[in-house]
Amino acid sequence: MDQIIKNQPDWDDTINKNFSKFSNEVFSDNVIYLNGAKKNDAPGTQLFWRCSNLGEIKLYQIQGYLQLPTIADGQTIDVFNIPGITGDVRAAMIMLKDGFLNDKIYLDYSSNPGTFHIINYSGQAQQSWLARYGIWVICDN
Repeated sequence: MDQIIKNQPDWDDTINKNFSKFSNEVFSDNVIYLNGAKKNDAPGTQLFWRCSNLGEIKLYQIQGYLQLPTIADGQTIDVFNIPGITGDVRAAMIMLKDGFLNDKIYLDYSSNPGTFHIINYSGQAQQSWLARYGIWVICDN
C-alpha cells in the first residue's frame, strides 16, 4: 500500500492505486477431494470458495458440506484441496457448523498449500459422516 502524504497536491493517483489492490472473485466449486472425501450431491450444498484480495493479504472464504471418509484413531487424512490457495497460510479460522461427531476430530490446514486434513484423537475409529464447515484463510498477497 502506498502512503498518502497530506501535503501532496493530488491524492487521486495514490488512492486509485491502493484501491486497485482490492477485488473479489466469484464463488467457485473447483475443489479437489482427496482420500475418500466426497462432494455432497444435494444442490447448493457442496464446498464453495472465493478469494478476496485485500491489499497485502488474500482472504479465502470456504463453506459447504463435505462427506468425510472413515478415519482410524490417531490417523491424519488429507480430505480436500482448494487450487486457488497457493501460498503459505498466515492464519485460518475453521468452524464446524453442522455434523458434530466427536470433539476429538479436527479439520485443519496442511503444510501443502491449499490442502486441509482431518485428525482423529477420539480413541476409536470413526465411520464416514457428513459435516458442514465455514472456513476463512488468510494468506499473503
